[in-house]
Amino acid sequence: MRFSTILFVLIPLIIGGKPNNFIQKAMNIEGQYQVDGGKISIGFDKEDEKYFAFYTEFDVYPYIMDSKLYAWTLAEQKMIFSTYRFSDVDVSVDVNTINENGKFDCGLYIQGDNFQNRIDGCSTAYCLNLEKNAGQNTFNLKLHKFASNSYTGVKCMASGLRLPTVDLNLRAVVKNGTLYAFVNKEKTPRFSYEIGLADGLIGIRSFYSPNYFDNFTVIGEGLTYKRSELEVMIDKAKKVDLEKYTTKTRTILSEALTNAESVVNGENQYEIDDALKTLENAYNSLQELRTKEQLSSKIEEGKKIKNDGQIYTENSFNALQIVLDMAQKVDPNDEDEVSYWCTTLERKISSLTEYIKG
Repeated sequence: MRFSTILFVLIPLIIGGKPNNFIQKAMNIEGQYQVDGGKISIGFDKEDEKYFAFYTEFDVYPYIMDSKLYAWTLAEQKMIFSTYRFSDVDVSVDVNTINENGKFDCGLYIQGDNFQNRIDGCSTAYCLNLEKNAGQNTFNLKLHKFASNSYTGVKCMASGLRLPTVDLNLRAVVKNGTLYAFVNKEKTPRFSYEIGLADGLIGIRSFYSPNYFDNFTVIGEGLTYKRSELEVMIDKAKKVDLEKYTTKTRTILSEALTNAESVVNGENQYEIDDALKTLENAYNSLQELRTKEQLSSKIEEGKKIKNDGQIYTENSFNALQIVLDMAQKVDPNDEDEVSYWCTTLERKISSLTEYIKG
């Protein structure tokens, strides 16, 4: 097996294929799409306006309201993150439309410069754009290019994408001159395209479609590493009395905590974000330790509850019976199962809802 794997990698070199492209595809791991630098996350509160320069084809500019960034429907609108310039960058945003017929047309600017209040107004830019015409069921993901205040065409496209009609996420990663296009937090890009090595501004574009945006996130050099949330979570996890929880769930928390402490002072924003997510999940999944004697006691308590006189609502009583049945089938030597079903049974008993007596 090991020998055949080596041949698999070497064959393109022998037959004169394109080894660089082949090897790059073989190394298609998530780390390939990570860039150096810290992180900024913008939820579009009113004070976030300071990060952006707004441009519009007509007299109604984009605006922030209710923690969303709104774009007017009757113009091309540019919302440029004017605080930093980037060469390598990872930028994403949640996008939505308030158009009843579902028209969708918005994107992310990359390597932009000299934006203006006119349609296609910029000296240069790429734009990763997500589009859906009214009444259509699929989206097109296109990479547009602009130069000298003109639209110069589509450079790459993935068409016929079946995506949700709302709550979409668009992400562009530029690394070493290559742009990778992602939708809906997928780990594999829909396409890649060589845009070349250059720095410039990033931002958001809306084109004649009533779009709104949220959760604008940027990773790149020059930004501060975002550690504070992980530091708070580490402190929270350290205060847990592990003896109160099952061996399995406290072990998972301990491992997540060790990993979080090893990366919190590092300089890899992706590792920091992953460690935070893992630690939060481990903390939220802690299962309080219960004994088989406690489970048996709760089972007996549940069996004694009758509903002959329609004391409880049918839904709440039936839910209790389902959990009671499952609890009686638990392996008494399985600590996690015993603890889970004991806790669940307690909750179902306490959540029984009585009919209101008139």
